[in-house]
Amino acid sequence: MRVLLLALLSLTLQAATNGVVHVYGALQESPCWLDVGDNDQTAGLNTTPTAELQQVGEQVMKQALTLHLQDCPYSISNVADPLWLQHVPSISIDFFAPQSLADPQLIRVQGSDGVGLQLFDENHQPLPPTFRNLRVPLSAGSNVLSWLTVEKRTALPLQPGAWSASGQLQVNYD
Repeated sequence: MRVLLLALLSLTLQAATNGVVHVYGALQESPCWLDVGDNDQTAGLNTTPTAELQQVGEQVMKQALTLHLQDCPYSISNVADPLWLQHVPSISIDFFAPQSLADPQLIRVQGSDGVGLQLFDENHQPLPPTFRNLRVPLSAGSNVLSWLTVEKRTALPLQPGAWSASGQLQVNYD
């Protein structure tokens, strides 16, 4: 009787050690990632002689600013169906910079007067100092986003001096 009881207990203990493990998860497209070093850029426009900026509106010293995005999931630029496009991951750009006191379409520089910075997109269209939700089409893999900065003469009297300007760029994954 004792042997039978021990045998039954042994079967019960063995049955209690068995079980089922359920594992679940999800696979999601990951956003692009920004190259190391692109998150804090410095662009030098060098020294501009005042003789090159005598007339209001004159422009000099073009400098490219670039962001390198890596491992973008797939192309969103060729999606024709607007309903599908609403569900495709995309990016938009927000940019914030102080306006020039002389020309609100220019970025203010500090340390000098009579000049401001104009920002252009990759199609050479001017951008305001602050903009939101600039939609950017991407291709699968690597992408380079480029802007151009131009030093531009304003109506204020020229005041020579070293100057600087800064803006905040934000990449939004929709």
